[in-house]
Amino acid sequence: YNDEAIAEAWHQAHPWLFVDEFQDIDPAQFQFLQLLAPPGLGRVMAVLDEEQRIYSWRGAEAEVLTQFRRVYHPHTYQLRRNYRSGSVITQVCDHLLARGRVERTTHPQRAEVGECVRQWFQSPQEEAEWIASEITTLRQEGIPLNEMVILYRRHRVGELLEPLLRERQLEAYRIHRQPF
Repeated sequence: YNDEAIAEAWHQAHPWLFVDEFQDIDPAQFQFLQLLAPPGLGRVMAVLDEEQRIYSWRGAEAEVLTQFRRVYHPHTYQLRRNYRSGSVITQVCDHLLARGRVERTTHPQRAEVGECVRQWFQSPQEEAEWIASEITTLRQEGIPLNEMVILYRRHRVGELLEPLLRERQLEAYRIHRQPF
């Protein structure tokens, strides 16, 4: 800020700043945060998961979290209850984190449904074909299609999967969640 009156008005109007998914911010975003909530003057609440640094390819840097801790001296609260997943998923996640030298125990709050299957694929096409085959097998075992759900992170998998499902006469509906 070059104008102290504008900066003061901003801080009076917005005494707290909330940053979600803090682990994914880059150095420029951290500088902007410091302008909006100067250390010692502004108050910041940041929510993050240190194990989810997935956007390094987009400029996010682990060092930003270290700088945040050094600059703002935050109180830290670790949330270990998981309301989305059952024990199989949380145990697998905790195990994978432990391989990366992060020890944690997550406490699932949901009943377990199903099992965890791990597969490695050379391409999105190979992944889509495997999913279509699994659905075909489950269908042949008597599981109705309306009891199956496919969740995927990359749209490319869905784009490849839909024609495969149509070929196999497996009716599917895409529910696209819009970001908010």
